[in-house]
Amino acid sequence: MARSDRPFSTLPRHGLLREITDRAVMHEVFRRGRITRAEVAADTGISKPTISAAIARLEASGMLCATGARTGRRGRVATYYELAAAAGWVLALDVDHDGVHTRSGDLAGTVFDGHDHGPVAQGDVAGMVRRIRAAVRRSLRIGVAQHGQLRTVALSVANAVHP
Repeated sequence: MARSDRPFSTLPRHGLLREITDRAVMHEVFRRGRITRAEVAADTGISKPTISAAIARLEASGMLCATGARTGRRGRVATYYELAAAAGWVLALDVDHDGVHTRSGDLAGTVFDGHDHGPVAQGDVAGMVRRIRAAVRRSLRIGVAQHGQLRTVALSVANAVHP
C-alpha cells in the first residue's frame, strides 16, 4: 500500500495541536472563570504536562494570569489562573435613526462602557461618518486603557444606508 493510500497516515502539525490545546484551556477558563492546571487537565482529559505548557504560553501572551494559590490541601499548592484584565475587549456599534450607540465589553462578557451619540441630520453622510469615528475613538481610549487590545468589532445598521 502506497503511503498516500493509507488513511490518516500523517499526524497533525505541532502548531495545530498547540492551538487546539490552548483553545481547550481558554474554553475552560471562560466556562469556570478561575481554574487550576489540574482542574483543566481533569475537565479536558489532556495530560497535565500538556496543560502546563499551554497555560505557560497563554500566560506569556497576556491572555491568562495567576491569581492566587489554593491552600489547605495536602500535596503541592495549586495556582489559580483566570482571564487577564488586559487580555482584550470587544466593541459593538449600533447605528440607527437615533444615532450611534456603543457598548464595550471584556472577553468574559462584562460590559464596561456604553455611550449614545445623538443623531445627525437625515442625509448627512459626512456627519454620520464623523459621528461613528468619534464614537470609535472614544471607545478605543477607554477600552485600550482598561483592557488592552481590541479583539473584534461588531456593527449593526438598522436601516438601509441608501434606499
